[in-house]
Amino acid sequence: MQKRDIFEELARCAGCHYISDLRSHPYNHYAKEAFREHFIPEDYSLKELSALYRYLYNKKKFFESHAEAREAFGLEEELASKNSGGVNPPLKGALRKKMRKEEKKDNESIQSKRKNGFVSCGRINRQLRAMRHMKLPMSAR
Repeated sequence: MQKRDIFEELARCAGCHYISDLRSHPYNHYAKEAFREHFIPEDYSLKELSALYRYLYNKKKFFESHAEAREAFGLEEELASKNSGGVNPPLKGALRKKMRKEEKKDNESIQSKRKNGFVSCGRINRQLRAMRHMKLPMSAR
């Protein structure tokens, strides 16, 4: 399997036609969101992550470790907020069981979509959201 460029992958997930679109307003937000949701920093080199950070945030940053990259992209904060969620870390039996069941269902759904060739980047949802804000006659919707 050929390794794809992090910029090309992110542009595809954000719905950009060109990599340069990643800097423009709506796509920049989508790209940051897509990176947090769909990318694993450990799959890329620190040099690639540094270049991506500079491109998206317009700030020069050289990462010493993947943990530092995760923190800079906001992945550590997201993980902490998901873990805290207003519940103390040792979850009670029923709640823990319910969360595991939901995670399993989500993972099965993602796996089935990948097998069927669907993109998991949310591009279709963004297109639908954009269509809702367009002023179209009711017959065209």
